[in-house]
Parts: sequence; C-alpha cells; structure tokens
Amino acid sequence: VLDVLIHAGFIENNPFSKGYIHMRKCITDFASYCNKIGVNLILETGGESPVTLLRMIEDINLSNIFVNLDTANIIMYGFGNPVEAVYTLKNKIRSIHIKDGTPPTDPKALGKETPIGEGFVDFKKVFAQLDAIGFNGPLIIEREITGEKQVEDLKNAIDYLNTVVFND
Repeated sequence: VLDVLIHAGFIENNPFSKGYIHMRKCITDFASYCNKIGVNLILETGGESPVTLLRMIEDINLSNIFVNLDTANIIMYGFGNPVEAVYTLKNKIRSIHIKDGTPPTDPKALGKETPIGEGFVDFKKVFAQLDAIGFNGPLIIEREITGEKQVEDLKNAIDYLNTVVFND
C-alpha cells in the first residue's frame, strides 16, 4: 500500500463551522479517491490541534486516513506539544517528521524552526510515548533550510538522536 502525505490546510477547531464542514468534504473526496486506488492518505500535523485532526479523521470514517506527526509543527503553530499529540492521535500516527522549534511569540507569525535539540521538543518523552503505543513507522529528519547549514544540522540531528534520545 502506498502513502500520500499532504498538508490539508487549516482545519477549523469548531466542527460546526462552515470552514470545518468544507474541509471535511474536501478531505473526504480526496481520501475516498485514494481508497479506491489503494492509497493511504496521510495528514500532517500543523495548523490545527491534534484533537481537531483526530475529530476530522473520525468524522470522515475511512480506514485509509492516517497522520504524519511533525514534532515541531504542533509547537510552532501554538497547538500544544508532540508528547500530548502522540497520546491523542495514537494508532493514527503512520510516520514522524523529526523536527524542532519554538512556540510563537508574535500572534501574527509561526514559532521558529530550530536545529534538533535547540527547540522545545522533548524528544526523549516523544519517543517514550511512541514506544508506549507500539509505533514502528518511518522516522524522517526534517530541516527546512537549504545549503551546507542544512547538511550540518542533519548530521548533528543524527548525533543528537543517537547520543541523547536513543542511548539507553
């Protein structure tokens, strides 16, 4: 089975709003098409709370909709932390973007992405929670910059994960 991963957009937290209802229809249509051709639809966390994303998935009620947990997006958009998101989303998590960041301090801007280990993501707790739910999907280190600094940060992320998170 193939997976298609998308940012659906911003799902409104109010399940009775016109925006939520419209987004539910759009995702339902796309997920239904994916289901017909044997593809899973993976929705990346970000511009909505984890419980809103779970509500949307349950409202649509198709077996091929899952979540890509972006560990920093939840923080950077101001919707909580990834430890709680794992607890909420549990068996819907299909893949992980390992990324770090800070919460927003400007109400008109996202928080900032940082190199792994320099932001607010508690990777030890995230991976303990993932272990608790039996997660065994792909782990993708994500650093949304370019050039030599990106390569350096990716190498440092591997070292950080191996020494700080996976050292037990």
